[in-house]
Amino acid sequence: MNQTKHLRSDCPISFTLDILGDKWSLLIVRDAVFANKQTFNEFLHSDEGIARNILADRLTRLTEKGIFTKQAHPIDGRKDMYSLTEKGMQLLPVLLDMASWGSSYEPRTTNAFAVSNSRDRQRLITDVTKKLRKKIV
Repeated sequence: MNQTKHLRSDCPISFTLDILGDKWSLLIVRDAVFANKQTFNEFLHSDEGIARNILADRLTRLTEKGIFTKQAHPIDGRKDMYSLTEKGMQLLPVLLDMASWGSSYEPRTTNAFAVSNSRDRQRLITDVTKKLRKKIV
């Protein structure tokens, strides 16, 4: 499949938004990173209540764009498992920045990583990325 697409502009923010510019895509990535979700049903049962058709569309798009890989579940062949790629794991700093920004401006939100993020951001990124890589192997 040819993934060449005409860009609206040469702006890297515009490019990123073409892939991740809706609320669901980053929430799916968040769930893979912080909640260890890997199957369609696990993602479906997130607190935000994503619709099945929207989830299916976003998982397909994120897989096509190289954010996730998809493989058959090793125990239940009726399920697929989604794992973040290296490209997907590199979104961790973006998620941390969004969580930090959100928790700064909305005190009712929770951010389990805010304290650790503010103390030793690079160590947190390294630790979480190592954990994600172990899930792939």
